[in-house]
Amino acid sequence: MLRRGINISNDVTTSECLEEGSIYQMTSQLRSTFAFIYIFCQPENPAYLWNRFRFMMIEDYLRQYSEVIAINMALMDIENVFLDHGLCCQSFDLPSPIKIPPKHYDAHVDADSIERISKLNRLQKYAFDLIIQAIELENISERYFFVDGPGDSDKTYLYNTLMCYIRAKNQILLPFATTGISSIQGGKNHQ
Repeated sequence: MLRRGINISNDVTTSECLEEGSIYQMTSQLRSTFAFIYIFCQPENPAYLWNRFRFMMIEDYLRQYSEVIAINMALMDIENVFLDHGLCCQSFDLPSPIKIPPKHYDAHVDADSIERISKLNRLQKYAFDLIIQAIELENISERYFFVDGPGDSDKTYLYNTLMCYIRAKNQILLPFATTGISSIQGGKNHQ
């Protein structure tokens, strides 16, 4: 039923909507709600809404990226919704996102990989060197590896170091698990 007499373009109402959305929605959904409010409700003070809610809209990106990159990525998501309606961030006096390549990583990754490699133990370093050689040298035929060890033997640290090193070289990386064993064993108490 359509209710009359409610002015949804009022910034108080749109602010309340985003406030409630920040509690119940995932961050990506909040960005979409934000974009739809701009498109359909035309807030009176768009800069106010952006400044008030931008940190709530970047929480997911902050887990992996710096604040500047996280804000830019959130703006790219918002602009993608705008583009579907023939609009852009500039249409609402929002900052325009800077288009970045999809495999962009934080500048600190290279330094982090060097530090991580220096902390590998002897067996981790041996596995690391074998795997990196298989990636970098085309004439190596053995390119499949299985890393095994008891729980708490720092296999995850080795995996994260490999990923950090590969990303620092701007190479494509697609990590995945071939079985559910790790997730099954993760919840059990090992003796």
